[in-house]
Amino acid sequence: MTTIVRRFGESQGVPNFFLVPVVMVAVILLLEYAITLASPYLEKVFFWGEDRADLEVIQSLQDRMLTGKDLDQFLETVSASICDRLQVKAGFIAVLEGGKIDRVIQTGDKKTLTSLSLDESMLEEIEDIDSSEMVFQTLGDLNVVRLEHANGNGNKTLLGVCGFLKYDPGLVEEEDLQAVRLLIDRATIALKDRAYQQQVLRSITSLQLEVDYIQDLRASASYNQQRIYSAESQSVPGEMTDWVKDALTHYWGGPKLTNNPLMNFKVVESASEANEGNRVNALRSIIKEAIEKIRPEGERKFTSDWLLYNILELKFLQGKKVREVARKLAVSEADLYRKQKVALESVAQVIADMEVDGTDIPSGQASEVKPPNTNSDE
Repeated sequence: MTTIVRRFGESQGVPNFFLVPVVMVAVILLLEYAITLASPYLEKVFFWGEDRADLEVIQSLQDRMLTGKDLDQFLETVSASICDRLQVKAGFIAVLEGGKIDRVIQTGDKKTLTSLSLDESMLEEIEDIDSSEMVFQTLGDLNVVRLEHANGNGNKTLLGVCGFLKYDPGLVEEEDLQAVRLLIDRATIALKDRAYQQQVLRSITSLQLEVDYIQDLRASASYNQQRIYSAESQSVPGEMTDWVKDALTHYWGGPKLTNNPLMNFKVVESASEANEGNRVNALRSIIKEAIEKIRPEGERKFTSDWLLYNILELKFLQGKKVREVARKLAVSEADLYRKQKVALESVAQVIADMEVDGTDIPSGQASEVKPPNTNSDE
């Protein structure tokens, strides 16, 4: 489109046609929008069976999310509608989190509600009130009702409290009271759905690290079967893997080694005693020991179970180029980088275990002899 518009401008005698950048930006935005619209359908093409069903459930979550702001807006609407039905000046809905009042949604004359006690003491006063029939209970100048959800075992969970100023029974008809009960029921449903959603999000968050760990094991088990038997239960932080990569990149000298955050580890400080107080050599010895720990037993081979060790030894310790290492290990360069990531994570995990246990600290000094070919690739 840029070429077409430019040639059109030249045909009109305008060499620097002002519409060229405009058309360029417009086409990029349109293509991005088209990709956004098409991606859900493309994802369905590539996922079938149970995977497709799981994908659709996960995708539907973002369309059914009830955010805190959405909940507050809905509860404010409910509270305002209750005040209109009962013809009172002010009302509120208190939302509970962990058995305590998290926030209070107020409508109407908020100055009147401010003078009232809308805190934890209110919960203590209404704790023993039986609200099975959704009866409005009197609490000072307020009428209150518990917003509860019945669990499967017959117990009830208090999700919130709805309250409003006392109303005049002579001005309120039975139809209005039924409408208020319906509104309170809707508020309870919203609080229940929000509580369920929060529970799901907490479950997903707690599962994230474990799922990442299982995926990491699945990826690395083919190249380091010993790792699946190891006692570790979680992967190390991503930044630590980056530190290990930086240290190996400048293993034979450089700022990424001398200024590496791994220098502050206790295991490095302990190893420096065996290296005449030289922390750089101590860090080298720690890394070398970690690499040796992932080395399979027996004579060195160029098989899949030796792949991680061979990548680290050839690319970083011997300083060979990426293309040379890939050719020697009979893998593509792209595949080499993927396996390198797994290898670096394995080394980071060993160093993390050494830091926690305080054991297996190398007693020997690190060699300062630089290999013939320095690795400049990362």
